[in-house]
Amino acid sequence: MDILALTSLGLVAACGRDDRLEVYPVHGKVLYRDEPAAHAFVVLHCEGGSESLQKLRPHAHTNMDGTFAITTYARGDGAPAGEYRVTVMYPSVPPGADPNDPDEATGPDRLQGRYLDPETSPLIISVSEQENHLDAFELE
Repeated sequence: MDILALTSLGLVAACGRDDRLEVYPVHGKVLYRDEPAAHAFVVLHCEGGSESLQKLRPHAHTNMDGTFAITTYARGDGAPAGEYRVTVMYPSVPPGADPNDPDEATGPDRLQGRYLDPETSPLIISVSEQENHLDAFELE
């Protein structure tokens, strides 16, 4: 690759980073019927804010103990400061599948869609310009 191509790639990469909003660590836990919700998928939907913030969908998969760290750009980096509605999808693990393998959690949503719509989800959080430790989401 010639020097012009390498320089162009560097400029494109640098420009992409400049467009990123600052993010702050966000950690939480999902419980379902007082038990850790392993392999649930959590998504943050911004309530208001700039157009660039509206386009982002910070997200996470829960660990076996129900804990999660939100990702916006890089794994576990966090989310921009703001108010968010939170959606959660908690897939069931089909019979015979390994419950410890997140790729095996492919069944229907155990929450029956109650937390899937950002317009109606009762889960609302605020991300501030610091490390954020959320109260556990206790789902029924």
